[in-house]
Amino acid sequence: MVPSQVTREVEPQIFKKLYGFLEKNPKVILNKGDLVRISKANKTFRRGYLPGWSDEVFRVTKVYFSHPTTFELQDLKSEAIKGRFYAEELQKISKRSDDYWRIEKVLKTKGIGRKKEYYVKWQGFDERFNSWVKEAWMRTKLARSIILTGAWEVGLSEIFVPRTWFNIGNHNNKYSITYEETKIIEKDYAEYDIGVKIEQGTTDADVIEEINQSSEEKCGHFVAFSLDRKNINVHIAPNYELHLTAANAPRLLTMLNLPREDRIIRMSESFVFLKPSKTNKDNHLKIIARNLKRHFIIRTTRFNHKYTDLENMHHELFQHINFNLMQTGIGGAADFIFDFKVNKVEITVQKNVELELRLLYAPLFMRMLSLTKDIVLKGKSMHVLQKIDRPPLNEYFRVSITDKPTVPEKVKKTENLQLEDGLKDLLGLKQSTLHGGTHISDYQLELDGGITEIYVYTDIIESHFVGDTIAPLLRIIPVMSTKEDQIVINYQRPYFPLRQNYIDCIEVELKSSSGDGIILTSGKSLLVLSFRRRIV
Repeated sequence: MVPSQVTREVEPQIFKKLYGFLEKNPKVILNKGDLVRISKANKTFRRGYLPGWSDEVFRVTKVYFSHPTTFELQDLKSEAIKGRFYAEELQKISKRSDDYWRIEKVLKTKGIGRKKEYYVKWQGFDERFNSWVKEAWMRTKLARSIILTGAWEVGLSEIFVPRTWFNIGNHNNKYSITYEETKIIEKDYAEYDIGVKIEQGTTDADVIEEINQSSEEKCGHFVAFSLDRKNINVHIAPNYELHLTAANAPRLLTMLNLPREDRIIRMSESFVFLKPSKTNKDNHLKIIARNLKRHFIIRTTRFNHKYTDLENMHHELFQHINFNLMQTGIGGAADFIFDFKVNKVEITVQKNVELELRLLYAPLFMRMLSLTKDIVLKGKSMHVLQKIDRPPLNEYFRVSITDKPTVPEKVKKTENLQLEDGLKDLLGLKQSTLHGGTHISDYQLELDGGITEIYVYTDIIESHFVGDTIAPLLRIIPVMSTKEDQIVINYQRPYFPLRQNYIDCIEVELKSSSGDGIILTSGKSLLVLSFRRRIV
């Protein structure tokens, strides 16, 4: 047939004549989402060439039903791999989340004990996949895999375990101590204790003289006594109190002709003198001063200073006021800070301090602060400044400081030691809360951390009945009566059936009777396993 005779109707016949029958694509065994390895025997791969299949695993992202079928891949970081791959170049694998991956190199370590971790590079993966893994997740493969045929069983013939496990762990390492605490308390009053020593033959006049002398030494002339034949005069300054108690000042109460009961005298009084019976008991009285204020007059300008630069007078004035406060001995009680950018002044008055401004004594200064009436400043305040045509010479304000003494005061708390249950059991105590005193444990100290036997589990044997449960238990090692640093035990039997005949990694766990893993602080555990054919 010549080309001019070819039409669409006869095209299939011509194709069939030239190329024969087309073979159908084989059944596709890979689907989107499958995990695969890439063959490196026929293709140079960008991550490096190794014979066989790649260690790195990829995910199928798209299937092209061309002839033959091809596939697009991406790595486990979701980065697309360039190009398409034939089915013959891919090997489907089944990889669960708990399967093991090979480590090429350990780069860093951190932590100790149960918290120890390794920063690793994975075999066949680039640096993007480097990650931290816990030591408990890692397994060491055997140098040579064990390949058996037929039915086999295994037994533990010998074991070496160093006695270096923790007897204190996260479950029994917590305690708290509550104790008496001392706090500094600020009081609104000052308190003075006056003691009068009365010896054999001390006269009433001597008692009064002793009180006046002791009071003057402690707090000055604010409380004083005077005695004549008929009266005793008590002179008390404002804001002062005299406290007399029947227990501590019986002779003085009798001399003042007062009943034997506690009494507070807040103002000056005269009392009819009563001759007391002879007593040699020392008398104690208390003087309390409340709301004590100290007043200071502060000039608004510096003495003999000439203020010629009226434009910058604000800044100069506030510097001089702060200087005057310091010269008076109360520097820092109040502070004037000038902000020239916003033309304002911030006045900071400390706790227990009052700054009193009156128009009668500081009219020009108050006008500069935009104040129109008498005021008492406390805490922080901001004032917009007004221009004045002359400095406020001979003006002043008053600073009042209220004395509030601070005294150490013991805050009573229950003194006790609170132990966590695990630590209580370790120390052999019945109670977890111990109050002040000496305590002797009710039981012997459990220095073995409660480990009386070691349970040896392995993943290479079939699970079997252990009591009322099923577990892959290989052996139970009694250690209660063993005091050596190294526990060495030999066994003859029993043997347990193997789970599989191909073994490249053997996992062995040492646990206590409670099921907790035993963490060794040093040393190595060694096991000798004995394999034999299963006897039918």
